[in-house]
Amino acid sequence: MEKILSHRPLLSNSKNLMYYLKKIDKKRYYSNFGPLYNECKLRLEKYLNLEKNNIIITSSGHTSLLACCYLIKKKIQKKNIF
Repeated sequence: MEKILSHRPLLSNSKNLMYYLKKIDKKRYYSNFGPLYNECKLRLEKYLNLEKNNIIITSSGHTSLLACCYLIKKKIQKKNIF
């Protein structure tokens, strides 16, 4: 019988997270679209050579798919998309 290996998820070390947690605490902004969101978005745009405001960061796969559906619906100008 083949042995199934159990792996722990690869997470950042708590020391690496402290920098960002302190930044969040200092700005007192604990939700989406805060300073760290904007910083991350700008860094990604620069790294991917995108124009400003051409990237959206979502909190889940469901939200990402929903945003894509809304964009397609708007582009094709139909009531429903399949």
